[in-house]
Amino acid sequence: ALSSAASDVYKRQMKAIKYLLLIMLCFYGEQIYSQKKAVWVPDSIASQISVIQNQAREWKQHTDENPKDEKAWMRYVRTIQTLKSLTPGDSIEKEINEMMVKVKKYIPNTATYALIQNMILPFSKSDMSFDEIMDKWPDAVMHYPTYMALSFHNKNRLKDVSIRWYQSGTYPLQSLNYTYNELISAEKDALIFTDANWTLFASYLLQYGKGLFNDKKVIFSALMLTPFSMNELTEELGIPEFKDADPEFYKSKTPTMTFANEMKKRIEHIAKYTKRPIYISVSTNEAVKNLLKDHLYGEGLLMRYSSKPYDNLAVMRRNFENTYLLDYLYETFYPETLTDVCLDLKGVKMLSIYYVPAFKSLLQFYKESGDVTHYDKLYSLLESIVKKADYYSDEVRERYLKSINF
Repeated sequence: ALSSAASDVYKRQMKAIKYLLLIMLCFYGEQIYSQKKAVWVPDSIASQISVIQNQAREWKQHTDENPKDEKAWMRYVRTIQTLKSLTPGDSIEKEINEMMVKVKKYIPNTATYALIQNMILPFSKSDMSFDEIMDKWPDAVMHYPTYMALSFHNKNRLKDVSIRWYQSGTYPLQSLNYTYNELISAEKDALIFTDANWTLFASYLLQYGKGLFNDKKVIFSALMLTPFSMNELTEELGIPEFKDADPEFYKSKTPTMTFANEMKKRIEHIAKYTKRPIYISVSTNEAVKNLLKDHLYGEGLLMRYSSKPYDNLAVMRRNFENTYLLDYLYETFYPETLTDVCLDLKGVKMLSIYYVPAFKSLLQFYKESGDVTHYDKLYSLLESIVKKADYYSDEVRERYLKSINF
């Protein structure tokens, strides 16, 4: 039996894991998208309570009509779990209890039921631990995003999940291609900050499943807000611990800017002490990029953090002309139904639009320098991306088209 002290440590670890899982699943399941700016905004979850409540009602209705739909149950649970952390009370507890009765009735003896029980119930009340669940159902493809989120602090488990997911053929090729282009363009030993779960997951699949880019590290920005993860990162990098944290940041009346300020502090701290190259994904929250703009230099899908100016346009040209693999943006022949098993393809498809702001300045350079061949090739690519972006409104697509017509 565990001693009292060891038990307390274990409980804190489990609480931290469940908190990290909540963050990951919220970003994975319902990443906030603004058509006004056509960018993802990792805003405070608290500011989206009404949105999450509506989502919970929709998923509850769906599970009532389709009680065997395990994917719907997981999405319902994610919204309920988020609401429980934001709006605790008798009402939400009653809904959780009713939900658990139905889950046990309709999908017992499944990985889905076991995960839901573990995610919802207090510590030590569930029948199986997360590790036991992953051991019993290692090929539960639908739960690979959850398995991966649970495995960040266990390299062997993370490697196993990544290899299984890669070999299953169910990971969206669009995300693998996009992330490949990010990673191949970064210098050796790069640290890459991203807001997109899909690129984080894809980096693990490329590293462990494909054996590529093992020197580079992709970091999910939202996780760095927790002292647990930030301290783990600084320890791994061999740099001083980050101490200037504001645990009340999520209560701010301006959550987007507060998130940006907290990320700015962390990135600047890392840049101050590490010699490793640092990059910010072009898909990163606009407020973060604005605060760091004096030190960010676009190279394509990545923006390099640098204290000194350099010829970043030359690097951008190299990436477009010689480094990136871009054929998938013109046409793909992979059945998308396979990749809808565990990830929402809408979010994955949105990734391609980031090539437009990433290469806008290069397009202008080609035009002004009279390089007609490369201008026509790049313009054709960006135009094709925008016209295929049917997940955006006509207004947003028109705005993107105007941005590349100088």
